[in-house]
Amino acid sequence: MSHTRDAVAADAAGQQTANVFTAPVLRSKGVAVKLVANSDTAPDWSAAISSAADSDAIITVATPQTCVPIMKAYAQLGVKAKLLSNTACNAPEILAAIGSASDGMLFATEFDAYDDVSADLDQWDSLYSPIQATE
Repeated sequence: MSHTRDAVAADAAGQQTANVFTAPVLRSKGVAVKLVANSDTAPDWSAAISSAADSDAIITVATPQTCVPIMKAYAQLGVKAKLLSNTACNAPEILAAIGSASDGMLFATEFDAYDDVSADLDQWDSLYSPIQATE
């Protein structure tokens, strides 16, 4: 599937990531991006998700506390665009809270579970161990 119109739904904590990383990468690939923001504490994301419903895909940049409201709004509105979410939203307790509403959603992960991840872990250690040692 070729994406030409994607929406990036971000809570307040994810807006910087959406603006600095996600949207520019999509735009560099020729995708028109619509940024949709809402509060970290908003119990209802229906208006935000509804405003993104005409996109080819909706990409969430969210913290765990906003995953359930985002996913519930997506499912209740019957949005046809694919929902792609960051790893914050694929925790077992979040998936249990939304049940079948997560059917068909796609989740990003930093690791390929089918390959040896030792090289990824070594890279992580080399990048972040010096930072942690100075804190």
